[in-house]
Amino acid sequence: MDKNRKIARRKFIKYLSSLGLGISTSNALGGLHLLQHHGFYNNAVYYDGNYKALICIYLSGGNDSFNMLVPLEAKAYADYASTRSELAIDRTRLLPIRPLNTNGREYGLHPAMKNIQRLFESEQLAFVVNIGTLIQPTTPEEVLTESVPLPLGLFSHSDQTHQWMTGWPHERTLKGWGGKIADRMQSLNPSGEISMNISLSGTNVFQQGHHTIEFSVSVDDELLGIINYGMEDYSIYWSEYTRGIDSTLERHYAHPFDRAYVEVLRKARDAYRDFNAAMQQVGPLQTPFEDDELSKAMRRIVQIIKANQYLGFQRQIYFVEAPGWDNHDELLNNHAELLENLDTAVGSLWDGLVEIGAQDQVVVFVMTEFARTLTSNGNGTDHAWGGNVFVLGGQVRGRRFYGEYPDLSLGADRMIYRQALVPTLATDLYFAELARWFGLHNSDIHEIFPNLSNFHSMSQGMPLGFLPG
Repeated sequence: MDKNRKIARRKFIKYLSSLGLGISTSNALGGLHLLQHHGFYNNAVYYDGNYKALICIYLSGGNDSFNMLVPLEAKAYADYASTRSELAIDRTRLLPIRPLNTNGREYGLHPAMKNIQRLFESEQLAFVVNIGTLIQPTTPEEVLTESVPLPLGLFSHSDQTHQWMTGWPHERTLKGWGGKIADRMQSLNPSGEISMNISLSGTNVFQQGHHTIEFSVSVDDELLGIINYGMEDYSIYWSEYTRGIDSTLERHYAHPFDRAYVEVLRKARDAYRDFNAAMQQVGPLQTPFEDDELSKAMRRIVQIIKANQYLGFQRQIYFVEAPGWDNHDELLNNHAELLENLDTAVGSLWDGLVEIGAQDQVVVFVMTEFARTLTSNGNGTDHAWGGNVFVLGGQVRGRRFYGEYPDLSLGADRMIYRQALVPTLATDLYFAELARWFGLHNSDIHEIFPNLSNFHSMSQGMPLGFLPG
């Protein structure tokens, strides 16, 4: 074998090792598709030696966020109530909040959001308003005349989900911006087996990079590395299954693809062992958590962050999906239940982070594919565009709105079709600010979000200003 071929082979095998950076339950045996990677990256980051984590909560289906955040001022509320008709929340039931930067204009939260009210008023939480996918600044007239490039598949669940998760509204791709960040920053973490990206909801586009995949963790007591590996105590079958995997990993294989497959499997097993050992050291939390899936996911995240004293991570990105937000029917009842569940989970997450002293090192942010139409379809709302999200953290400049809350009167200047709002803020601005706080270099941010320069240059500072930069 010639020298160049030996070097190439070493590089190939070294890269295969990186495929084990977080093998999830669903793809532990399918990681070989990552052989089609797109090159290696320099770790161009501003590293300050401190732990940081991003926690993404994805509201799957499209949150009706103009019933989540409502104007209270008399004229603005009257316009809201007229447009929303039978879907409007009674003004007397809304939870008042007093933003610091809305020139005295008052707003209210859905009555189910007592914890969000508490966190907003204590300046830990902020709202980003009328945000959505955009390729360039766009007016309603330009949408109606199709005189500017528009995001692919507007109002489509699959397209808009992918665009929020990838930051690419102009092109369909399966590489997420959380995965691309991890591609560039994984070397900050000491472990070569456990991914920077931790998923509480299985495989997802957001955490899929060019050579990074998520490490999936159960919201319950078990941790997932390889399905049912290590369950020797449950039956003879699983005991033999575990020994069979170990035996497979001990053999030598001549074919490079056999070796690649075994290396992926080995990384999954070793990651599971390391992760499980660290989690066994974590004592119980004093903060109470409810028993629903979202609250259990929040509890698990706090436990993992607490276990970081044993794992030694410097950066982590978490992903949790909360399903059920596609409320074409029974909006008022369903939305109230969903918001209460979200509010309870986020409140407990924050209290848990405070308990372990990590609140200043973590930013929690919400994504959802789109808002809903402001007018009713009879019993619910349909797919729309611009909406409101919130961001939470000890370093967040809270009790503020970022962006301009829109006029909700019928026929207002940002409305199209059945009262869907054209966004005034691009998702790129939101994502870029999170990436910069996390430590990514400005040039990498512009590369990950290729349309960002149509709205902002990172050399000019933070795009929105809800985080220090």
